[in-house]
Formats: sequence, C-alpha cells, structure tokens
Amino acid sequence: MGPAPAHVVARRSAGPGADPLRLLEREAVAETAAALLRRAAARNGGALFVQADAGLGKTAVLGHVADLARPGFTVGHGRGDSMERWIPFGLFGQIADGLGANGLFDPPARPASAAEARAACFYAVLRRLEAVRGPVLLALDDVHWADPESCALLAFICRRLGSTRVALVAALRQWPGEAAAACRRLAHEGHAEIATLPPLSPDAAGELLTRRLGRALPAAVLRRVCTACAGNPLLLEQAGEALRCGELGGDLVLERPVLPSGSLVLSRFAELPAPALRFLQAASILGGRFHPGVAGEVASLREEVGEGALRALACSGLVREAGGVCEFVHPAFHETVYADLSASARTRLHARAVTVLSGRGADREAAEHAVLGGPTDDPDVLATLSRVGLAALEAGALPAAERYLATAVELAGAGAGPDTLLALGDVRLEQGRVSLAAVSFQAALAAAGDDRRVAARALHRLGRAHAVRGRLGDAVLSCREGAVLMLREDPAAAVAVLLEQAYATARLSGPAEALALVDHAGPLLGGSAPDPGGGLEAVTGYLRVLLGDPHGLAALHRAAAAIEAGEPAPDRLWARELLHSYAVCSLLLERFGHAERILGLALAMAERDGASHVRPRTAVLLAELCLRQGRLAEALSWAEHAAIPAGDDPATTPHSQTVLAAVLLRHGDLRGCQERCDLAPGDADTRGPWSAQLQLWHVRGQLLLARDHLPAAARTYTQLAERCRELRIGEPCTVLWQRSAVTAFLGCGLEAEAAQVLRDVDDGAASVPCSWPRIAAAGIRAAIAERRGDREQAEASHRAAAGHAAEVLPLEHIQSLLDLGRFLRRAGRLVEARVVLAEAHLRAESAGDALLATGAHAELRVAGGRRHRSEAERQRLTVQEDRVARLAAAGCSNQVIAGRLSVAVSTVKTHLERVYAKLDVQSRHQLAGVVPRFDRPANPVR
Repeated sequence: MGPAPAHVVARRSAGPGADPLRLLEREAVAETAAALLRRAAARNGGALFVQADAGLGKTAVLGHVADLARPGFTVGHGRGDSMERWIPFGLFGQIADGLGANGLFDPPARPASAAEARAACFYAVLRRLEAVRGPVLLALDDVHWADPESCALLAFICRRLGSTRVALVAALRQWPGEAAAACRRLAHEGHAEIATLPPLSPDAAGELLTRRLGRALPAAVLRRVCTACAGNPLLLEQAGEALRCGELGGDLVLERPVLPSGSLVLSRFAELPAPALRFLQAASILGGRFHPGVAGEVASLREEVGEGALRALACSGLVREAGGVCEFVHPAFHETVYADLSASARTRLHARAVTVLSGRGADREAAEHAVLGGPTDDPDVLATLSRVGLAALEAGALPAAERYLATAVELAGAGAGPDTLLALGDVRLEQGRVSLAAVSFQAALAAAGDDRRVAARALHRLGRAHAVRGRLGDAVLSCREGAVLMLREDPAAAVAVLLEQAYATARLSGPAEALALVDHAGPLLGGSAPDPGGGLEAVTGYLRVLLGDPHGLAALHRAAAAIEAGEPAPDRLWARELLHSYAVCSLLLERFGHAERILGLALAMAERDGASHVRPRTAVLLAELCLRQGRLAEALSWAEHAAIPAGDDPATTPHSQTVLAAVLLRHGDLRGCQERCDLAPGDADTRGPWSAQLQLWHVRGQLLLARDHLPAAARTYTQLAERCRELRIGEPCTVLWQRSAVTAFLGCGLEAEAAQVLRDVDDGAASVPCSWPRIAAAGIRAAIAERRGDREQAEASHRAAAGHAAEVLPLEHIQSLLDLGRFLRRAGRLVEARVVLAEAHLRAESAGDALLATGAHAELRVAGGRRHRSEAERQRLTVQEDRVARLAAAGCSNQVIAGRLSVAVSTVKTHLERVYAKLDVQSRHQLAGVVPRFDRPANPVR
C-alpha cells in the first residue's frame, strides 16, 4: 500500500497547544512549565512530570509547552506506545532523530558488554544534549508506555539537568506503574517536579461542551452530560460529537461516569463500514502509530479496499497522518479498540503481524508480536526472537533482551539452543536474578551435548552464578570442571575460568590454596597471549596482599586504573570484581582515600549499568571503611543500606549482617547487635566466605566482653585464631580482633594464648606498612607486661599504642587512651588518669562511639573525676536519640522504630520528645527538614 491519501494529511490536527479550550483549568501547570523553560534558558535546567488519567489533557499541556518553547528552544519530541514498550530506547530514539543525532542508539562499533554499551549510550545522549546550541526542550508524551531502557535513561538525565540548558517535560498516567514510580523517586530526590491534572470542575466542563457544540444545551441535559463524563475533557468532546451527530437521544441515558474505554468512545466506531472496522482492528494490534500498508496486510485487505477503509477512518476523525505514518487521534481510541477485541482475534492478528513484519525485515516489531501471539513452533519465529534478544543484549537493553530470549526458550522447550540459553543466563545474572541465571546455565550445559567449548562456557557461567549466590563449594566444582574442558580446546581461554575458580577458592578456603591455582594459570598464556584485562596479574596481587605481601597492591592499582580509564574488560561483572578487590586491599593497607575513591567509582558504575543488586556489596565495604575511620554516623547509614535486599543475591547477607552488628555495637545497641549476629550464619557454617565468619566471631567476642562474659569470649577468640592460622591469613588487618582476644585471654589466665597472638601480630607488623599491627602489638605488649607486674614496660607500651597514627584509626587511638587511663588509675596515679580518661571520653563522645564512651565514663568515675558538659553538648543528640530522629524523619511510625531498635514504644516516644526539644521542632514534618535520613547515605566520594 502506498502513502496515506492526501485528505488524511488535510485532517491532521494543528496541535493541541493551538486550542485555548484545551487549557481550561490547566493554567497553573502551564505557568509551572513556563517557569521551567525560563530557568533552563538561564542554564538551570530541570524536569516536570505532568500526571493524569487518560483524557484529562496531558497532551494539550505538552503541546502548549512546546509552542511556548519554539521561538528559542530546540525541541525534541518523543511519545510512548503500548506496542513499542519493549523496543530498546524507543522513546528516546524519536528524540535523537529530532535533534539530528541519528544512530545514537546503534550498537557499539567495538565489542562491549551489555553494561558497557548501556553506559556508553547514556553518556552519549547526555553529551549530545549538552552540545546543542541554545536551550533544549525534551517533550515526552505517554511516558507510561516507555521501554525500560528509556525509563532508566530518563532518570539518568534528570539527575544531571541542574547545570544544563535542558528542560524536560513529560506526560504520563499512573498505570502502568513503573514510570510513575520512577518519577516519584526523582521528585523525592529533588530532581523533578510533579504536577497532577484533576478533572474539570462542573463550570469548566459546561463551558467546554457548550463552546464545542456552538450552542447552549438545556440546563438539565448539560448537567447530566457533565456528570456522566466526570470532568474528563476527552469524554466531553466525544459526548459533544455524539450530540452533534444525533447519536444520543433526547433522554440521554447516561447514568454513571463513562470511562475512556466505555460505550461513549466505542459509539464513534459503530457506523463504520466492515472493511474500515477490520482495518481499525488490525491497526490497533500495531499500536497507537502504524504504517497503513502494514495494517492493510494484517487485515488481509486488498490495497484499494485498504485505502477506502483508511479514508473512512480519516473522515470519522479517528485516525490522522503523522510524519509519514498514521496514528489514532487519541491513545484512548487505540486502547478502546484493542481492549474490545476477543482473545482469539488478538492472537490471530498478532500471529498475522509476525508474518507481515518479518517479511518486511522489521525483526524488532515482529518479535514483540511473537511474544503476544501465543504458542508457536515456527522455527523462523523462534530465530527472530533469539536474534532480536541478542541484539538487545548487545545494546545493553537487558529487560528487552530477557523478554525476547525467555520467550524464545519457552516456545522452543527442550529444543532451545545453548547459545540462546547462555545469553539468557548472562542477562539474568547481570540483572541480579541469580537463581534464574543458574537455571539457564544448567539448561545450556544440558543442551551442549558433545560440544566441549560450549559446555566449558556454561560451566564457567554456572560457577560464577554459584559464587554470587554464596554457594562457593559449588562454584569451585563448576569452574574446575569447566577449566578441564577448556584446557583441551583453548588453554588461553581456560585462564579466565581458572581465575573465577581462584576467586571462589580464596573466599572459601583462603588465599594460599587459591594462589596455587593462579600459579597454574600463568604458564597457560605461554608468554604469547595477553593477560585478559590484567586479570591474572590483579588476582595474583589480591591473593598476595591477603597473604601479607603489600606489594600485590600495585597490580590491582593498574587493573583499577585501566577500568577507570574506560579500557575494555572481559566483562562488566569481572571489572566490578576487580574494583572490589582493589578496594578491599586498599582498606586493609589503610589507604582509605584510595578505597573510598574506588568504591565511589564502583557505585557510579553500578548506577550506569543498572546493576542495583551490586550496591549492597559496595555499601558493606563503605560501612567497614567508615567504621575504621571512626565515621560512625556514615557507617550506620551504609550498614543499614547494605542490609536492604537487592535482587535474589544472598551472598552479601552474611557480610551485611555482621558489619551492621559491628556498627550497632559501637553505637551501644547491644540488643540490636545480638539480633544481627543471630541472623548471620552459624559458627559451624564453613561453606560461606571466611571473611564474614571471622568478622562475626569478632563481633560476638566484643559483645561477650561488653557483657563481661570472659570465658565465652575467650572460647570465641580461640576459635577465630585457629581459623586464621588454618587459612594462612598473613594480612593482620583483615579483621581487627587481636586486642580484644588478648583482653579475653588474659582475663581468663590464658597467658600462652595471649603470647601467641602477640607473636602473630609482630610477624604481620614486619611485613605490612600499616598502623594497626603496631598499635595492636604495643597494646598487647602493655597488657601482658602489666599482668606480669612490669609497670615500666606496661606504661611505655601503653603510651606507644596511644601515639601510633591517632588520625588514621581514631577509635583505636581512643581505645589506647582508655587502656592507658585504666593503667594509671590502677597504679594509683589518679590525677594523670583523670586527664587521660577525660580525653578518651571526649573523643569517644565526639565520634559517637557509645561503647568506648561508656567505658571511659565508668573509669573516670572510679578515678574520682567528673565529666563537665557544656550547654552545647547537653543540647547535642545522644546516639540513640539520633537514630530515633533519623528513622522518624524517614517516615517510620513509633511502632516501626521500636521494632527496628528493639526498644519499647514508650521509649521511642520519650526519645522523640527530647529530640523535639533539643532541635526546637514540633512535628515529624519539621524534623524531616533538619535530620538526615537512613535511606539516603552520604556520598562516599570526597
């Protein structure tokens, strides 16, 4: 079928912004949009979301804003469509064409991971917007139908508009809810405004209907029509058209509000000839916009019959030409016709659309109809789905890729190919849907048959999925089997599998066993093939740091620098693993600035990649970093954030629970600490990561010491020390347990065990350039000397511990001051003791360390001293008051806060009363304006 008839072009609307009646009672929203345009012209861009139900005038407002902007703005238009909801970047692709940026969403020229392609696309769009001369308006309609990639890109852009000359105005409904939820998040974060359009008032509805008819209606009739249409401008216009054509009788049987999909809209189609109805139904299958030739073929109409049908639809005012294609005049018309189709008719028409579109080479559109068309065993359809799914994966459009690949696998059943299954598993793993990814990889392994290379790839991926799920033993076995298969086919490619096996082994059995695997991987490269992404060197460096060799950090630094510079990595998951390894080693070696910067990079990468499931793992490391630096408020925010589940990845659970327990202990919340310890894996669980297990034992040991349960604490630390020696952990800063262990050992008379810990710490201090081993060794030496009665040696060692790196590890410095003050008090030197203990108490309170502050205060009282608090200090929130205040500011009720903090509701109420008095506020609403909330952690990058 040829282009649309000329009369269709003649009936095209001049644009909703040209009709002042469409802006009745929409003036406030229009002014808000105009103010946004003025700010954008002054390089202070922003976003406005206009939200309303169908027919309430969102498109009219958007058209009005576009008319306002056209004299000086470059305007980019985009419109969502229900049939384009899964076409990657479909909404923004229209804008790119309008801005002269064709090809912006094409697959990358060089091979890249899905995440890299996605990130590159996001930044390319941002750069293109910034490169446009003059201010830009992005006018987006029907955003509720936007594809997931366009929604993610929309959020990405909105967060970066503040210093640009870009105004974004988008119209959407509440349902489907994904886009509306994203808009609410952006508004909550301060990156956008939301304006809601209410139904018209009775007076405005009457004015609209009267002026559309060009005559006055009897008051009773007008009132009944307006009541039936419930203030919906679209329905009022349809009622006016029906009255003008005589389709509504004088009695006007309209007893209830009519929805856009109701009989009032359908009545517009009742008098169409049969071919026009068939054409209309076929067009509704294709979406709100359609090519007339395709619609005619789907309807199985001859070309001349299809043209006649299109003329009839154009004359009825239901369809118009728009930019070389046709469209329904209002989305509600399209939705009404589609909803009125029977299930069998929809299935038949979707199947017909697959055939027509495939014949025209429109694979993406055909794939969507294949998903909607129901079961089929047509190999061409399955091939189309796989092809489109792989293209979406290559473009970084993960939700669309999963939709098409999963449908291809489901329709193919047992005949699904291993390549399709592997691709589906990769998509799910990247999205954090780890359990489903493992199922796909297992199916790919079963489908591989005798193909060793494919089987090795499936085992490699399956091992990675097991590792992410925390099933480290299964991960090691899968990678080992995959490496054996790959060694026979491609020894160089086997290196990547061995490195995955080494990582899983290091987390399960310690670095020494893992290093043997890495040493075996080196010769496989043979000196000829390059080290893929620097992975071999980086993993070797990581393991050597854990074994006590700080020189391994240099290799990790090179790998991280290459990732930061944008050099290609084998895949994005591996790149994130290397970044986390570098952050861990920098943390252990007290290079806190490096660790914080690289964790900030990891967070930014996760945001770009849409990998929200990675964020809890990064949050765990940030919480540990802040804890070591004495930044306890930030540590608590990150630890709370890490405890929020993301995806179906349980691997972070033991770490998140233990780090939160450690932070709660420092805040003096012993009950909360105990509850988090109880949620972590048990003592006998050696299947999970040993680092979480060691941390858990240390927190339990500290908790027992705080409760004065010395024998139980000594047993816990004996277990921890034996496990460290078994793992051959040479880095003494992996878990800072040694000082607490010696306190427990000496308290139970276990001097030999204390002496052994001192020897181990001295060995570590000789190899690593860190403050902690020196602080710990001095403190332990002081405790042992004091027990033996050597006061001179004890005092010298206590003062040495207090003097080591006070600014690097402030909490350890406070602990050393407390130990020194306690020693001086026991020696009868009360004046000196009070000075030292007062300083320890002041520093502990300033840091928010309730555990140390309580200990220092108790010692100070025994030494005969008093803590004089200034007025400013008396007005400062206590640790528990601060926690209650921040939870209340986040919107939690008293009952929820009591549950979170494990206290009585009456206690929460008392704390809130004190908070209100100290901060001079009267309500939770006022509190939210002055207190930071747990759900918005501070930016880790300084």
